[in-house]
Amino acid sequence: MPQLNEELAEFIGVYLGDGTLTKYFIRIFGDKRYDLHYFNYLSSLVYSITSIQPKIRIEKGRNLLILDIGSKLFCDYLKKEFGFKDGCKIRNKLVIPEKIIQRKELVFSCLRGLIDTDGSVSKDGETLCIRFRSHNPLIIEQLAKLNEQLNIFTFQYKTVIGTRNINKIDSFFKTIGSSNLSNIIRYCEFKKGNLIKKEEVLKYADLYKKVRIPYGPLV
Repeated sequence: MPQLNEELAEFIGVYLGDGTLTKYFIRIFGDKRYDLHYFNYLSSLVYSITSIQPKIRIEKGRNLLILDIGSKLFCDYLKKEFGFKDGCKIRNKLVIPEKIIQRKELVFSCLRGLIDTDGSVSKDGETLCIRFRSHNPLIIEQLAKLNEQLNIFTFQYKTVIGTRNINKIDSFFKTIGSSNLSNIIRYCEFKKGNLIKKEEVLKYADLYKKVRIPYGPLV
């Protein structure tokens, strides 16, 4: 089983954002219209961490994309090493593990996974906004506490934390970055003066197909 490093911390952020854990598998959910590039990256990430080759499934008749990681060994490892539990993350009060909180580079990687799944880089009126939304109040409180050192997020509501400040958004991409091509495209195009809608993102995919992922911080 893997040692805790930046890749594993990013995957844990992905799981805490849009994943579910059972006795025999971990499942990550996405939108088939926008997330296939990202799921191909996640598949490679999981293989790099565990040597397990996940399966990507597209649900017929639904806009649902699923990444299946079938390994009881890996599931048991995540439970033993980080205290994760089967089932509902909110009911189980799951948060970013303390082992990650203790190291800034792991915090950055975990936040990248969280924002790339349960967060967004999106058009908000005439500007760009990074926001993370969760019905788990413990995660929001944890991010607010981390922000005392990160100084990136500028607003917080009951289920949302984020920023519309372009200097803070620049700082986010320089320190935390993104592995989700849709988020990368929207940020880079915004810096060119082009504020694009979510439905327009894939039109730009070929222009960014050679971008280094994770995009942003040095790797």
